[in-house]
Amino acid sequence: MSRTGYYPGCSLKGTAREYEESLLAVAEKAGRPLAEIADWNCCGATAAHGTSHELAIALPARVLAQAITGGMEELLVPCSGCYNRLMVTRHELSRDPALRDKISKMIGADLKTPVRILNVLEWLETILAPGTEDPDHVADQDPGQDPPRGDIPVRDDVPTQGDALKPDHDSGHSDAGDHDPDPVRELITHPFNHKVACYYGCFLTRPVDVLKPDSAEYPMAMDQLMERAGATPVDWEFKVECCGAAFAVSRTTTIARLSGLILENAVRRGAEAIIVACPLCHANMDLRRDAIQKERNREIDLPVLYLPQAIGLAMGIEPRQLGLHRHRVPVTFSLNPRNGAPDQKPEPRTAKQPA
Repeated sequence: MSRTGYYPGCSLKGTAREYEESLLAVAEKAGRPLAEIADWNCCGATAAHGTSHELAIALPARVLAQAITGGMEELLVPCSGCYNRLMVTRHELSRDPALRDKISKMIGADLKTPVRILNVLEWLETILAPGTEDPDHVADQDPGQDPPRGDIPVRDDVPTQGDALKPDHDSGHSDAGDHDPDPVRELITHPFNHKVACYYGCFLTRPVDVLKPDSAEYPMAMDQLMERAGATPVDWEFKVECCGAAFAVSRTTTIARLSGLILENAVRRGAEAIIVACPLCHANMDLRRDAIQKERNREIDLPVLYLPQAIGLAMGIEPRQLGLHRHRVPVTFSLNPRNGAPDQKPEPRTAKQPA
């Protein structure tokens, strides 16, 4: 198994520390330890590429160089904003040798050793759907090259919506003698039997020619992961709509309007939670909930969970260990009963007009 480096970025060490807490808890439970790269720096986020193109490339390039120096064959980048910047950097360096030479001199590092960049969906795929990814898809490629991407196949032998993960007591079948145990049955002990709206936002899907999502308009990779965790993803219209992104401080009303529309659509479609992989999206829809409710003139109590938090609950990890107590909007989900036990669901989520 290749050694997986871990680049937390700034948010996971601060405002989104519950994202890191849940990610590391899932990694430990799955027996997939992560090695945080040494002396990492900010990826530049939205500020750098709005100021200097070279700086916007140099900062992520140095992160890649640190992973290479640490002997990492692949690098997990859970923050979708950081992932976007590293992928764009690799894309640009692969197409501009002069720029690559200049950036290499700026950061004092060679960028020609292969390293695979994983977002949190791809990393969780290796845990819940091993064998569906292509382990050699970066062979003979350097950090500036774009690996091909594919979606997660839905296996016919693993039903969805939670029932898939419960043992069939009537069939008399036992996994005890299986030589190739199903990782879903091994890890998902407390299926997350809830309706969820999987939100991808901008950073996991755009620019399309660089990130190569399974679909630019209606991606399914996160939905398929949540199905494996026992959830029922809803069909909704706002999967890839912008939440307002970095306008969180300068244009709060824009955040309230855009994020409010996302939340309202998820509620209308029957979701009990929104699942995200972006600290900025989470902050806009969770931390800014008061502003959203004021702008939309209604109460919206729909919680927003990071993907590893929902997966962690399905793996039987305690809510506090996943950082669920840190959310602005209360998260009332507790551990569901183990496989085969009756499910317990919270009251339906609402978007209420004020009295």
